[in-house]
Amino acid sequence: MTARILPFVASPMLLALLSTTGCSQPGVPCTAGHGYFAAKYELTQGDPASPCGGLLGDVLGLAPYYSAKDGKAPNLEDGSVAIRPEYVNNLIFHALDQGVADLSTDPGAQALGDFDAADPAEDDFCTASTFPVAEVSIPEVPEVPDDPETPDEDESIPAQPATTVSYAWSNVRILVTADAQGTQMSADLRFTQDGCSADYHAIGVFPAVYCESDEECEDDANGINPSFKTVCDAGLGLCVLPGEPPVYE
Repeated sequence: MTARILPFVASPMLLALLSTTGCSQPGVPCTAGHGYFAAKYELTQGDPASPCGGLLGDVLGLAPYYSAKDGKAPNLEDGSVAIRPEYVNNLIFHALDQGVADLSTDPGAQALGDFDAADPAEDDFCTASTFPVAEVSIPEVPEVPDDPETPDEDESIPAQPATTVSYAWSNVRILVTADAQGTQMSADLRFTQDGCSADYHAIGVFPAVYCESDEECEDDANGINPSFKTVCDAGLGLCVLPGEPPVYE
């Protein structure tokens, strides 16, 4: 099964505006990297031995949205950011792949919060303080048996019990400068699954890059801003920021 996150569509006009921003241009409006962030979680409240308290992190799909101005151009004064975690996305698409339920466009699959202001604050961060709780209930998915026609490959998948997952995001802070246009972030999260809740602090970097060593995170060709300091988190297998944003070499 391939993990998928529904594509977010950014306005071509917005992308053009952002790509031309420089030292002689107006400041970059509040935005977020459009795609996948590698996020490391730190448990702040909850039982680390509980089913919900042992999360190390996730890949988060982020995308900025803007209302239409005069029905055409994006209104950069009225922006928001969507967050869709890969963990719940994988559960949703497994149910879809097995023909059990199509929750891929369920409103509870992602959270959408408004930026507090149109432009970054003096510390270069854009904040989205509050988000509605994103909650989705996924029905039981039966076991997928192994294909007897491929004896050299085990294609079986265990049954996926029915589950309800919710994410309550808050204090989402996104670094927005001319050279870091929404590519470092932090947030607080209350994660709940089937009645078990735990609080986390999340730190993320765009794009998500899988790794086995720090050298892979230091490779200038991996897509991460080369001025960022990143390390390979062995537990996640992802390049992550080693501290609270902003983090530079």
